[in-house]
Amino acid sequence: MQPQQLDDEPTWASLSTREKASVAVGMTVLGLGIHAVLVLVVLAGVLVVAFLSSNLIEADSAGSLVWAVVLYLPCGLLAGVFAIPVRLAVRLTAVSDKIKCGAGAAMSATTTFLGALEPFQR
Repeated sequence: MQPQQLDDEPTWASLSTREKASVAVGMTVLGLGIHAVLVLVVLAGVLVVAFLSSNLIEADSAGSLVWAVVLYLPCGLLAGVFAIPVRLAVRLTAVSDKIKCGAGAAMSATTTFLGALEPFQR
């Protein structure tokens, strides 16, 4: 049984290309915002630990701590943040179906590869 839709609620198919592009940009900004908040929280945790145990941890600069945080993030999250906007952009462009299919397969292979790397990250 399909859920009932309200008459004033638009569907994806009823949106124009401009509205779809606007949704893609909004979702990208939302994803990057969530990603930035996660990076800041983890970086704050790393900095607190580095400050509390400053005599045990030797770091060349603060840049090494930032890279430690970025490399600690799950590969699946990074793949999603960058792959979803690219996939939506490929679907919204007016290129041939063969190119859309090939680009979709390449994006799927890339995100699967990055997702498979995640268990080996730690």
